[in-house]
Amino acid sequence: GDDGGGGGGGGGGGLGLVDRTLMEEYAWLLVSQFEESHKDAAKLLHGLAENLAIDACEPLVETLLSMLLLLPAPRHRQTYYACLLLDISRLLTPAPRMLVRAVNTLYASLDRLDAELAIRLADWLSFHISHFGFNLEPFEASWAPRLSPGGAAGAADAADAADDAAAARPPPPK
Repeated sequence: GDDGGGGGGGGGGGLGLVDRTLMEEYAWLLVSQFEESHKDAAKLLHGLAENLAIDACEPLVETLLSMLLLLPAPRHRQTYYACLLLDISRLLTPAPRMLVRAVNTLYASLDRLDAELAIRLADWLSFHISHFGFNLEPFEASWAPRLSPGGAAGAADAADAADDAAAARPPPPK
């Protein structure tokens, strides 16, 4: 395994630690320098991935999300990061899959997230899906157990309702 980075690697596999760190740092610099034009920043990030012939999608998505979710506040406007993530989703084919994975991971730990981060995540997600017809299909499989009436919370509510209904019934005659 390549645990030190180096090289640039081919298009497959993950980046080594050094390559990934450099990619994340370069992404931070580009994003910070091109705040006035999310389209230019996205094109440069896309070009970076193509020119280096590496699989940069995962670190780019993670870096952009971490910049959006920086506490106490992101360095730039939230809409800037939202637009960048939207642009990257359109420019890099694997980006939507990476976003789904990242959002599912964040959603799974929603109860442990800082309240400000949960709100920021919800704001970004509503902005993002509004550009795709408010389609939550990519998330339905992992979110359904928590959201559907038959899910874990729904099952507990149904059990409580059944207990309440049973308690309200008169006892059977003896």
